[in-house]
Amino acid sequence: MDWNWLKFWEIVAWPATTLIVTNNFAPEVRGVINRITQIKAGGAEVKLKEVADQDSARIEAESTLPDNTTSVIAELENTRTELQRQSEDASRDAALHRVLYHFEKTNRVIFGSQLQLLLNLQSTPGKKMHTEALRRYHAATVWGSTYPFESYIGFLETSELLKYSTSDDSYQITELGEAFIRYLKENNVPLYKPNS
Repeated sequence: MDWNWLKFWEIVAWPATTLIVTNNFAPEVRGVINRITQIKAGGAEVKLKEVADQDSARIEAESTLPDNTTSVIAELENTRTELQRQSEDASRDAALHRVLYHFEKTNRVIFGSQLQLLLNLQSTPGKKMHTEALRRYHAATVWGSTYPFESYIGFLETSELLKYSTSDDSYQITELGEAFIRYLKENNVPLYKPNS
C-alpha cells in the first residue's frame, strides 16, 4: 500500500512542482524566459532572438499602411455619403408613395359634396368655417337627411383633410387637404361628382 502512494507521488511530483513555481514566481519566470536567446535540445538548436526579430519585422510590415490610404479613406467616405443620400431619397420616395396612395384611396370614396366643401374652404379667407355653417352645408347635401354630420365631417378629419379648432369652434382645411386638391387639379381628376 505504501508502495502505491510512493509511486503516485513520483508521478505527480514534477507537474505539481511546475505548477507551484509557475504560480508563485510567474513574473520572475517570464523575465527569465524573455532573456533566453537560444535553446539546444539533442541535435536541434533554436535562436529565439532571431525568431522574435523576424516576427517584429513581419508585424511592422503588415501594419504599414499603403501610400494610397488617404484616397481609399476618401473614397469610402464618398461611398458612405452616397449610400446615405440614396437611403434618404428612398425614404422620401416611400413617404411620397404613401401620400399618393392616400390621395387615390380618398378620391375613390369621398363624396362630391365633401370635395366641394374642401374647394370652398380653400378659397375662403382663413380657410376655415364654423361648425354651425358646416352643419347647414351638410343639411343641404343629398346626405343631409341620411348620413350623420359627425360621420360626414369625421371622414374628412380621419383622412387628415380637415382639422377641428376648439378655440373658435371651426373646421379648417389642412396642408394635406390643400395638397389633395392640388394633386387632383394637376392630374386632371374631375372635381365634380354628381349626386354625392
